Amino acid sequence: MVATRDRDAIVRLHRDLPEITLLFSIGFPEGVQQLRSDAELQTAIGGVTIFQGLVEPNLVGWLHERDLLVLAWPVNDVQRLNDLVRQRVDGVTTANLAILEVLV
Repeated sequence: MVATRDRDAIVRLHRDLPEITLLFSIGFPEGVQQLRSDAELQTAIGGVTIFQGLVEPNLVGWLHERDLLVLAWPVNDVQRLNDLVRQRVDGVTTANLAILEVLV
C-alpha cells in the first residue's frame, strides 16, 4: 500500500504499478471535495486515509459505494473508535496502543 496526498503521483503509480493498492490521504475538507470531483483519482485508488474529524456517515457510504477502503487517523480514544466503528470505517491509525484492548 502507498498513501499520499499527491493526486498526480497516485495517477502515475496506478498507471505504472497497477498491482499496488493506492490510498489518497485526506487531511482537510478540500481533499474530500477534490476526490468527489475527480473521476480519474477515484478510479486510481483503493481507498483513503482520512483525518478522523472529517469522517461522517454520508462520506463513508459514498466511499464504500465505490468499493474504497476508509482508514481514519488519528484515533486515540475509545469513544471515537466506537463512533467510527458504527460509521463502518475499515480501519484506524492510533498512537494509543491501549485502545486495541477494546478490540480483543
